[in-house]
Amino acid sequence: MNRPRVQSLGAAAALVAAFLLGAFAAFPWERLVETVLEEASRKAAPVGVRLDHGFAETISRFPPAVVVRDVSVANPLGSVRAPSLEVRLKTLGSIAATKPDLDIKSPTARLNVPGIRPLSLSGIAAGLRIGGAEAHLDSLSIGGDLSVSGTLVWSFDNRRLSFADLSIRAPESLKPGLNLLRFSTGLREEENGRWRLRIP
Repeated sequence: MNRPRVQSLGAAAALVAAFLLGAFAAFPWERLVETVLEEASRKAAPVGVRLDHGFAETISRFPPAVVVRDVSVANPLGSVRAPSLEVRLKTLGSIAATKPDLDIKSPTARLNVPGIRPLSLSGIAAGLRIGGAEAHLDSLSIGGDLSVSGTLVWSFDNRRLSFADLSIRAPESLKPGLNLLRFSTGLREEENGRWRLRIP
């Protein structure tokens, strides 16, 4: 291959790379995250779950990361509210395939359950993958008054958990409510305030 042709190919590659980098830098990541949350809210509504959020802002473009303010999830059993939730994109290919692969974390949150004092949560982190019919929450870790770790999968078609393997350490105040859940889930008490949820 002659030198002028190599130089032409190099210049073309540089132009394409510059265009892609510019488009990548200008992409409205905060709007994408808001769209994902709005879709999740729409799919959760039929099972009595309400998802609300405030404004979102991009905090990093390489890799893409967005902070969403005032995120809350509520159902008749209680609610969780986080002042901020960081959402970080793990792979660009997941966006192209319309199956977002994300890391999510929040430094603090508050769990409100009727009849008991609010519980303080900390160090919340998980990997979230959303496919057409399922949402996978992997490497879930929550600390504070209520500790939770493990994995779960939510089926949008069946409107329920299709898989779960969670280890839970709960305060005594939550025991009555957890005992009620034993009759409708795979939740089992182990010892010293520890519980296990396995589905199926």
